[in-house]
Amino acid sequence: ALIIVTLFMGLQNHFMTSSEQLGFNKDQVAIVNLTPEIYAKHKPQYIQKLKDYPGIEDVAFCSQKFGSEDSYRTWGGVYKEQSVNFTSLSVSWNFFKVMGIPLIGGRMPTESDERGNNYSYVFNRQMRDKWNMEPNDIMRIPWLEEESADGSVIGFVDDVKFTSLRQSVSELGFVINEPRLMLYSFIRVKAGSDIMGVVDHIRKTVAHLDPTYPCEVEFYDEIFDHLY
Repeated sequence: ALIIVTLFMGLQNHFMTSSEQLGFNKDQVAIVNLTPEIYAKHKPQYIQKLKDYPGIEDVAFCSQKFGSEDSYRTWGGVYKEQSVNFTSLSVSWNFFKVMGIPLIGGRMPTESDERGNNYSYVFNRQMRDKWNMEPNDIMRIPWLEEESADGSVIGFVDDVKFTSLRQSVSELGFVINEPRLMLYSFIRVKAGSDIMGVVDHIRKTVAHLDPTYPCEVEFYDEIFDHLY
């Protein structure tokens, strides 16, 4: 009985850590947590130095370590005069491309959305279906003082698993152009690249910007180990 139970626990653990039903491409993605100073003062230089390396495709940013927790911040908003609540993640305009998250409606964010005067929102399928959302609708966040908080719904993605499989899928909104530090950088590594060479280049890049910062490079296998 003990052997059978142990085998089933092993199968469950393998399923959780290797599930292909995440809704995003976890392979070949390195995650680095930056300091506020590096992000605020050296973000363009950080991106350019990384992309200069042949093995790195692109770099995106998020306010939290996407896919590593069971709880994230939540926002309350007003949509078509109805009070709504959703998990809120601030992301860079290219986050969906870097993470391999496909669009199911509307349009993808652009760099001009991130530089605009208003927020832009990309919601998951569950949020869209629950509130019958349509592209170009307005989402109002009344408790934020900035006028830019009244933003436009621009697109929809499928129900990505941003929590562990212990939790059910919930309403999720990605926020573009929020004036918030997005300290987690997500680095898409090109297929077939030398991973150790990529990691070494990332560490050298961070050391060039801040020699005192102990840079840690993570991949999703390690993140899922911690999550489960």
